Amino acid sequence: MPIQEHSYPLPDTDISIVDRNSYGYLYDEMLPLTKERAAELFDQDLPVYLLYEDNTEGMALDIEDIDNHDGIFGVERADWITFKAFEEMKETEKFSVSKLEQPRPFLQRNYLETAEKSVEQNYNQLDGIINNKPTVTELEQKGEKKNSVVEQLKAKSFIEKDKQKKIPQMNTKKER
Repeated sequence: MPIQEHSYPLPDTDISIVDRNSYGYLYDEMLPLTKERAAELFDQDLPVYLLYEDNTEGMALDIEDIDNHDGIFGVERADWITFKAFEEMKETEKFSVSKLEQPRPFLQRNYLETAEKSVEQNYNQLDGIINNKPTVTELEQKGEKKNSVVEQLKAKSFIEKDKQKKIPQMNTKKER
């Protein structure tokens, strides 16, 4: 024998469990809905079922299914309880977010501090600006020209004659 009422709030106050049972649908885990409430819950991505007088149901796949059905509708009890819990969580989260928006003195640190510590050469340059080296345009404005690497290599005789080593050739005898 199906139950007559549930102990928790139903998703639709305009229709009761007794109405669902007298319609011919007797599955206790399906909560009854009117067409308007079914469309509203369907728009909120809750699975809505079309209930039939022979104690069967079919899921509404689009809003036209709800518009074309002349019987009553339903939502599974587990889906409804989950939906209500989610709605309560969203309300609690709104409250929590409003509390987070209040200024907190310990959160007013520089958020780039960790990145700056990993990039800078030493900790005495922690000033909120990552990599304090002057840019090429800043050097050019000061009158200092930054030479290219190729120009630096041409200007520097890095292989000096007195330090120059002879490269051993193949098939030569080694000196002892």
